[in-house]
Amino acid sequence: MVDRWVQDHQKDAWRKQAKASGYRARSAFKLKQIQDRHKIVDQGNSILDVGCHPGGWAQVAVELVGSKGKVVGVDLQACVPVEGANLIVGDITEPFTQQAVLDAIDTEVIDVVVSDISPHITGKWDIDQAVSLMLVADVFDFALPILKYGGHFVTKLFQGVGVEELIEVFLECKFENLKLYIVGDGPQLNELKNYFNLPNIYFFGSKNREDTLKIIRSSKGVLTFTKMHEGQPTVLCEASMLTVPSVFPKAGSISSFFPSDYPYTFEQGNKNDFKNKLIEFNNNENLLDVALDNKDFILGLLKEETLYKKFKKIVSN
Repeated sequence: MVDRWVQDHQKDAWRKQAKASGYRARSAFKLKQIQDRHKIVDQGNSILDVGCHPGGWAQVAVELVGSKGKVVGVDLQACVPVEGANLIVGDITEPFTQQAVLDAIDTEVIDVVVSDISPHITGKWDIDQAVSLMLVADVFDFALPILKYGGHFVTKLFQGVGVEELIEVFLECKFENLKLYIVGDGPQLNELKNYFNLPNIYFFGSKNREDTLKIIRSSKGVLTFTKMHEGQPTVLCEASMLTVPSVFPKAGSISSFFPSDYPYTFEQGNKNDFKNKLIEFNNNENLLDVALDNKDFILGLLKEETLYKKFKKIVSN
């Protein structure tokens, strides 16, 4: 697996282009593309780069602000110096580091804050996404008071919904007679509709509960590729009550609302595992039996006597 990663890394066209252009990381092109599209930086601006290692964004930032601008970077890991930038080693959540950054900025406000910060990846999507969100929140809490009115805050945040991956896997399965209905709204909706403009993919957008239940009731199954930590999966529970089975990741507490031997779960974030389960799900001619077992389980789980016993146990503890 490590050898495969090394091979893919070496073949990466963006990595080769970064090396040829003198940038330390392929991520430098992310900031250049953001600048091309949104014009977040002007000549002479001041920029704070949080999570600056190995220095690719700091290199681009120096280019964008010019000789009259100012670039300050901070990271837990030391960087090779970037000409034109002041790079600080420290934890941005600690007061000592925050003061060092403020001293280096040496102005009341800063024009732009950029952050390509990333947590230590565990491979568990719900954990990584949650930690990523907390990191970004910490950066934002520090940066907001010193960011000028009308300034720009640009950061990376791990996506938690997984709609794009769900669609991609569905298309890879090449089902002949199945259609995928996407219910829900969000900032990616129009982009997804334009990108996946296909006859077997339907985007309903936001729907009220009654309409959503109608769509579920008419479906063969409910699918989710969520990357987030989930508590009570309301839609999946409602699907079970409507005798509609689901395919879902092993994330948070979802599995606790289904029988212990439920067959259609997959490792969170694993597209191949999801694909295999989806094909197996579609080939099952006895899905009604699976759905009836789900309904019996959820009825037993949520019946008054069961809930009373659980509540009593919580109170007594």
